[in-house]
Amino acid sequence: MEEACRQLAAWQSQGIMLPLSVNVSLLQLLEHDRGEEMLKLIARYRIAPGTLILEVTESCRMDDPQDVMARLRPLREAGVQIALDDFGMGYAGLHQLQQMKSSAGGYSENR
Repeated sequence: MEEACRQLAAWQSQGIMLPLSVNVSLLQLLEHDRGEEMLKLIARYRIAPGTLILEVTESCRMDDPQDVMARLRPLREAGVQIALDDFGMGYAGLHQLQQMKSSAGGYSENR
């Protein structure tokens, strides 16, 4: 994640405003306050809103979609885009995805 932020900062310092997608598993995001660590990196490197995209892959069972969205909310508020990658292929059912969609105000589904 730090390398992605470093690269974005380098591009942005040259006036290049390309988005960068980073794959991250749901399990990685939910453990050890990773969201807070990511927010610190975004602030340290002064990443422009909308240029960092987290492609969140389904890596564990999602028991509480509302809790997941609450944990993702600070990242979204910091301008990080969240893309759900391969959700519904494993643990998450359609009902959980619908709950996340309504909580997130929309999402990008990559397959």
